[in-house]
Amino acid sequence: MRTLSEFLPWLLVLILPATQSAPTGTLMGQLTEARTGNSLIGATIRVMSARDTTIVRGAFTDMKGNYNIPALSPGAYRVTVTSIGYEPVSIPSVVIASGDTLRRDIALEPQTIYGDAIIVSASRRQEKILNAPASVSVIESRQISERPSLAPSDHLRAIAGVDIAQSGLVQQSVVTRGFNNVASGSLTMLTDTRIASTPSLRVNIPYFTPLVDDDIDRIEVVRGPGSALYGPNASQGVVNIITRSPFASRGTSVSLTFGNQSLIQGAFRHASVFGTHMGYKISGQYFRGADWEFEDSTEVAQRAAAIAQGALEDTLRIAKRDPVIERLGGEARLDFVPSGNLGANVTFGLNQATRAIELTDIGAAQVKNWRYLYHRVRVNYGELFVQAYLNQSDAGETYLLRTGDRVVDKSKQIVAQAQHSSSFNEREQLTYGVDLFLTRPFTAGTINGRNEAKDNINEYGGYVQSETRVIRHAVDLVLTGRIDMHSQINDPAFSPRAALVYKPGENQNFRLTYNRAYSTPSTAQLFLDVLANADVFGFGADQAVQVRASGVPTTGFIFERDSNGRPFMHSTFSPDRSAAIPVDAAASLWPAVVQILGAQGKNISQIPAPTPADIRAVMGKLDLEAQAFNPAAGPADLSTLKPTLTRTIELGYKGVLSRKLQANIDLYYSQVANFIGPFQVITPSVFLNEADTKAYLQQQGLSEPEADSCAALIAQIPLGTVTPKEAADPTAIIVAPRNYGKVNLAGIDLSLEYQPNERFSLAGTYSHINKNLFKRLDGVADLALNAPRNKGSFTVKYRYAKLGLNVEVRNRWTEGFRMSSGVYVGSIRSTALFDVNIGYTIVKPKRTTLILSALNLLDKKHQEFIGAPKIGRLVLGKLAYTF
Repeated sequence: MRTLSEFLPWLLVLILPATQSAPTGTLMGQLTEARTGNSLIGATIRVMSARDTTIVRGAFTDMKGNYNIPALSPGAYRVTVTSIGYEPVSIPSVVIASGDTLRRDIALEPQTIYGDAIIVSASRRQEKILNAPASVSVIESRQISERPSLAPSDHLRAIAGVDIAQSGLVQQSVVTRGFNNVASGSLTMLTDTRIASTPSLRVNIPYFTPLVDDDIDRIEVVRGPGSALYGPNASQGVVNIITRSPFASRGTSVSLTFGNQSLIQGAFRHASVFGTHMGYKISGQYFRGADWEFEDSTEVAQRAAAIAQGALEDTLRIAKRDPVIERLGGEARLDFVPSGNLGANVTFGLNQATRAIELTDIGAAQVKNWRYLYHRVRVNYGELFVQAYLNQSDAGETYLLRTGDRVVDKSKQIVAQAQHSSSFNEREQLTYGVDLFLTRPFTAGTINGRNEAKDNINEYGGYVQSETRVIRHAVDLVLTGRIDMHSQINDPAFSPRAALVYKPGENQNFRLTYNRAYSTPSTAQLFLDVLANADVFGFGADQAVQVRASGVPTTGFIFERDSNGRPFMHSTFSPDRSAAIPVDAAASLWPAVVQILGAQGKNISQIPAPTPADIRAVMGKLDLEAQAFNPAAGPADLSTLKPTLTRTIELGYKGVLSRKLQANIDLYYSQVANFIGPFQVITPSVFLNEADTKAYLQQQGLSEPEADSCAALIAQIPLGTVTPKEAADPTAIIVAPRNYGKVNLAGIDLSLEYQPNERFSLAGTYSHINKNLFKRLDGVADLALNAPRNKGSFTVKYRYAKLGLNVEVRNRWTEGFRMSSGVYVGSIRSTALFDVNIGYTIVKPKRTTLILSALNLLDKKHQEFIGAPKIGRLVLGKLAYTF
């Protein structure tokens, strides 16, 4: 199969303009930091026409801070210089003479507050963060370089509105503003605008992203709905990890991270150029560590039952956990920039998760040689952006720990995107584009079961965004509309956005926004068909009742009923399991009751079989947390799954006061309709009424104590299961998702940073959601957001640039919450954790950095998700060398 990278040379041949020789001049010089005199690496120099903002040429500074821009036609130009963490410089007039070489050395002042930071994720184009019509946070490269990380998402820990649930050394579930899950994909995670979730499963696994810290330029976090620009499944926000250009970051870096839990991580990155138009970079990393231990009681019981039935301990996969986490990965990229307005690159990335444990809705999975790889081609020409990429997944020898069943996932996702922007005048700008998403699951029946042949998904959509300066430099109006189609959903989805942005001053931004976003049902929610428990009641192979996790078919789940509206059941105790039995005829299965009580030492073989009139039937649903049954009136039909719609109104402020205080405040109100809840038991089990059974046994001559004892045991025997007509196994207990009605939420995200001088800074965040648990929603079940109502952080930083020293102390506080996600149900306790980070950098002769970091310094053992181990202290040391 041809990869996308094979087509890049032909693509460049088609789009590259012809060049003509002419008398030219050269602009060169060196960039340094004004206060220390240190060279600035990777700064951006743009040479623009003096008449307008057209970029003529551009360059990045090398490892010594030098830049060189040749082939400039004689004339006057405007030159801008930008570098992350420094005040931008604009030189209005630079005159280049024919054949001349002009040297301009420039010193940049450090920024104390990043009000001028340039972002791309809020509007899918470059803009200042203070002009963005959305709530955005940015983690800059300097912040990233000062902290060791085991996955890119580690850098999001103290960001307002971001919920991170740690389920192991590197395993995390990351969302914004709630709606978390053990296998979460509600947050759109991107790397350089490429979707980074696993194809088909649509799960964000942060450590599958094979990026090293030295290659990350910045991480942009957009809170709130983003479907108007990013399409389906961006209803909970966007995280975009943006990597460094090889032109801006030439050189080599190597690092070694070590810590407790037998942890070791090695990483390298190298970037260079061929001439002035072509650059490349390559990076890689290896990680190994021992996870905190955890024992799943269900796994243990299933293993014991399998061994009792003759399974061999050495080959049995059930409950066979490997606590070691091991992975390796890397990325390679080739850039070609023939002119200031034209650029292209091709990227290849690979991550191999050799060993790890990941939580799923039906129990934990032992990851074994899971490979994730991607190819991408991207072209920029002026305001035109075009890219295509292929994401691929191969689960290797991964298996489920509760059943031992293999997980096969060789799915693919093919994406093509195009976007263009046009400015009609100084007041109006249009951005418009199209997206195509093709998802091709392949699970060999291990995940999608009987749905394997009909699980392809095609999605396509288009969008237009208008940005109008209503009052110049003061009021902007942003209007966006998007339409998407989904091959498994009949109706198109419309996602509008409206934003009014008021800027009373250069560093002030008030915004009022309305967003409507949608999330389509995932592949699992539509097509899942997998065994979760082979014998949930321990009846043995002949009468085993399975638990199966199932997606909702296009017909929905319809339960068969008689003329009186009473449902039918199926039983493993019936000679014909496919035969439908009226629920009220459960007493006809009396021989099974006699057999089960006999195995428990209760002989009631002399009791004649009762009639349905003697003993009534009752129904109950299995509680996955308590492993007990709750009374149930009967089954409820499930309709075809609909997309989840999120409508959000948000009032926000972002501003910089006196160049020392930066504030970000967001107040929002969201209405979530047709929310697709976690997998829940939808099939009631059928029992004999305890009171009726006791009375009947007494009528047949048993004493009251004997009748009472036997009736209590009989009432706990599930004699059958009420299953829908669409069930593959008519006797199995089915867990499936469903749409709920409307959920209303209100919340606030607050972040403040105060920097009295260039060395000290204080920062704090606080987030609140008014409700995170909805009791008996639609009269069916509890709906938990699996996230806290209140959380916050407080950070003190000290940075002395001349000495290369930085110190950070951080407190993170998270309120406890109720959790319900698949088979994992329970309560999470509140936690207050302290982190410390100390870094020291020697710049000359070569940049050498030593970092010591302690997460959860006081070693407070705590659980952040049900089914995950208790997290303890993690001490990391990192040595990095750049040359």
